[in-house]
Amino acid sequence: VATFQRRVFGRSNIAGIFVNRQSFEGGNTGIDSPFNPNLAEYNRVAGLDFNLQSNDNKWNGKTFYHRSFSPDQQKASYATATFLSYNVRNLRVEWNHERVGDGFNAETGFVPRNNYWRFEPSVDFRWFPKKGAIFRNSLSLSWDEFRDENFNRIDLNQRLRYTIQFRNTAFVSFTGFREYIMLQRSFEPTRSGGERLAAFTDYTFHRYGVTFRSDNRKLFNYSVSLYNGGFYNGNRLFFRSGLNYRFQPYGNFSFEFEYNKLDFPEPYTSAELFLIGPRVEISFTDELFLNTFIQYNSQIQNLNINTRFQWRFRPVSDLFIVYTDNYFPDNFRVKNRALILKLSYWLAV
Repeated sequence: VATFQRRVFGRSNIAGIFVNRQSFEGGNTGIDSPFNPNLAEYNRVAGLDFNLQSNDNKWNGKTFYHRSFSPDQQKASYATATFLSYNVRNLRVEWNHERVGDGFNAETGFVPRNNYWRFEPSVDFRWFPKKGAIFRNSLSLSWDEFRDENFNRIDLNQRLRYTIQFRNTAFVSFTGFREYIMLQRSFEPTRSGGERLAAFTDYTFHRYGVTFRSDNRKLFNYSVSLYNGGFYNGNRLFFRSGLNYRFQPYGNFSFEFEYNKLDFPEPYTSAELFLIGPRVEISFTDELFLNTFIQYNSQIQNLNINTRFQWRFRPVSDLFIVYTDNYFPDNFRVKNRALILKLSYWLAV
């Protein structure tokens, strides 16, 4: 990997990157890889970025063009995007668009999907009362849309949100969503093995909800979210709650609960799904820490216990010991477990 960066126009910069993955055995080596059993001789990605930051901090953005190279070079082997934001006290306007070609292949990176256009504009209006308990009101509208190479719509998420933020850091928000999805493959929303929604069927649905978070400066604080509305060809009721208590200076205890009630017409499967997760974080000293997390997931019938010990023996240098267990919740039979040791050491050269 090789990179460079040069500052221009005060606070902006131009950057470039070149990534090379080379096989010394020649092409199609037959290396036994679960991701690509016929590894090509090489894969390379070259890219150029421009990062914008105005001197008054009102404008910022980024534009880039990356291209991949391999022996079986495909057409449209590029990815490009442009993001631009204008932000002042009472207004923020953002624009983002992306294009990833069908042949873009970054083997040393992560490409979640190919062959799409994405458009993502948003606007946020804000006003600040001079008196009273309210610090800020905001009304935001966002649009997130995916289209294929022929410019046919694949996904669309439209969101309208009104938020009241109080001077004590608490806030409440009211949100409405309109979603459109064209399934690219068959899909079963509850993931319980029931009847699947057919590929290349489309769905438009709406949902509405409210979120409240209390004053997070207090030792005990909490948050609650409730949403209800359409979900593919059915309905989804969503509830999430989080509790948090800081017992200073020793640590923090938190508990999260999530509930989803999915209702679908026959012959599709309805379900009630739970996600429960307590967490304890303890600071024995300013160098020794212990973090324990437990999570129950009813959808995949899994109980996970994860414990991490951290010793910061010098600045930016840590020893981590992590132990994790996964169980079947009905009989506590072990699925798998692991013990991980990690050491990081900062060389001040």
